[in-house]
Amino acid sequence: MMMKSFDIVVMGGGMTGLATALFAAMQGFRVAVIEKSSLRAQYHQYSPKKGVYAPRVSAITPCSQTFLEHVGAWPHIAKQRCAPYQAMSVWDGLGDGCIDFNATEAGEAVLGHIIENDVIVKGLLTALELKRERFDITLYDDCCAEALDIQEDHVSLTLNSGECLQSVVMIGADGVHSWVREQLAWPVSTRDYQQSALVTTVVTEKSHQRTAWQRFLATGPLAFLPLDDEYYSSIVWSLDQDQVERVLSLTDSAFKQELTHAFSGRLGQVNEVAKRFAFPLSAAHACGYARPRVALVGDAAHRIHPLAGQGVNLGFLDVMSLVDVLVTARQKKRDIGHMMTLQKYERARYGDNLLTSAVMTGFKELFATRAAPIVWLRTLGLKYVDQTDFIKYQLIKRALGRQVTLPQVLQPVLEGV
Repeated sequence: MMMKSFDIVVMGGGMTGLATALFAAMQGFRVAVIEKSSLRAQYHQYSPKKGVYAPRVSAITPCSQTFLEHVGAWPHIAKQRCAPYQAMSVWDGLGDGCIDFNATEAGEAVLGHIIENDVIVKGLLTALELKRERFDITLYDDCCAEALDIQEDHVSLTLNSGECLQSVVMIGADGVHSWVREQLAWPVSTRDYQQSALVTTVVTEKSHQRTAWQRFLATGPLAFLPLDDEYYSSIVWSLDQDQVERVLSLTDSAFKQELTHAFSGRLGQVNEVAKRFAFPLSAAHACGYARPRVALVGDAAHRIHPLAGQGVNLGFLDVMSLVDVLVTARQKKRDIGHMMTLQKYERARYGDNLLTSAVMTGFKELFATRAAPIVWLRTLGLKYVDQTDFIKYQLIKRALGRQVTLPQVLQPVLEGV
């Protein structure tokens, strides 16, 4: 069978994988995307219904928004459904310490947008389909890889359809259970939090005021994330395993009462609740992001605690950095798949992602203790941060995705953002 050749093969057609393919193709690379699900069939007729929300959402930063605008996905996302928020309120469930952020003090119109993951995938897929007329992008969905062969100057991939692909670089964007990483026996450090995140959509008595709310309880953080209707919120509630099973088994009436109490009635009574789901919480970090001919991005490279909603934003920063490195190498007529090239991407992103993961784990552990001296210190710390403009600015800068130097290929686009 004839071998099809590409510059880049992206494994994974989720948010990070589709963004990688789009951004790389727009820089003139020949790109193929491999996705095991029936992506086009699944999203062809997809349209969000009023009052019905998917349980998994992301908090998209202004930096990520501008990146999505650049690759052509944002207009399709905004046309479907997204919820801007102008403020964020974080407080301790055992003390009276709190921190409040707002867009005005950050010099921004918004702090971010809460968007269903399905809406983001649909927007990226729509952009990809439209850009296939101008750029060299091939999507292989409903398709699995069966064999991976890394040679000195190329990667060969055999699909379950019998097709064979060859590329200069392979990018693993296939999630926390990455097939690419598994094939290469890539070491990963993991941490099981022995908890699950309960997610659902609720309707509250009071408006969410375009604010992302987060209360730190001894069990873990409870977040109310604003949706496009001012009374609808997406919740993410971290609970120990025995507790999540109990809470999932509650009647809707009992659950609404317990949730209202856990959130201290900040938005009044919880009046309605959708179906509840739970997924296990863990952290993972690959031991390096680069091998000869192969790079990892997004959840394939790192997975952090969801309390900051930063997961997909870190993935988009990976994509921007990696493609920037590949473009620079091509301009200098260097091998884009050489280990020395890909290590530049690893150096650019590894430390920042590791720091973010450590900070999230530290926050989780810090707020998990009920010890009175620690609660007292937390209260003092939160109040101090809330009253210290410099520290608040640094926290906001990280929350907005401004903690890193923007890639060369995007600096003209993101200038002044």
